[in-house]
Order: sequence, then C-alpha cells, then structure tokens
Amino acid sequence: MNTKVKSSKNGKEHSGFEPEPIACIPGKKSFTLYLNNQSKIEFPIDVTERLKRASVRQRSIIELSAFGVHWPEIDEDLSVRWLSKTQKLSLPVRKRKLAA
Repeated sequence: MNTKVKSSKNGKEHSGFEPEPIACIPGKKSFTLYLNNQSKIEFPIDVTERLKRASVRQRSIIELSAFGVHWPEIDEDLSVRWLSKTQKLSLPVRKRKLAA
C-alpha cells in the first residue's frame, strides 16, 4: 500500500514507498544487496572503515530491516537510501513481449 507522507524537511508529499532489502550476500571484496523492487546494489567491503576492519565471520552475520542492513558484531548500519545514492544501483530489466 502506498500512502502519502509529508516530509518534515520540506513539507512536500511523497509516495512513502522505499525499496526494502530482501537479501544481502557477502563476497570476498563486496556485498550484493537485493531489493524487493527487483533491483540490486553492489558495494565494496571498504565502504566503511568498520566493515573494512571486520573479520570474514563478522561481515557474514547480517540482519536486514525495512530500512537497510545491520552488522551486529561490529555495530554497523547502512541504509538503502544512502547506498542507493552512493553506490552502483542495478535496476530491474523489464521483459518485453515479442510481437507474433
């Protein structure tokens, strides 16, 4: 359900819909965050100093919320909004129907 929400910053209405994370897959040098709008965000392990210094085990313990990703072992949080503004966002590819 999309609802109209007034922003406290500028008083303008917006849809209130933000894509939510559904999975975050750690790799050797980066993470891939999959969103519920079929897009994904790839970001390097060194996106923050805490993630860079963390062990492989600490980086692999991940919690998702409606707003982003949390690594409880190192007390690090990254929001989907921040990641989508600072990292490479891969939008979903729409399939086209071929004419018969």
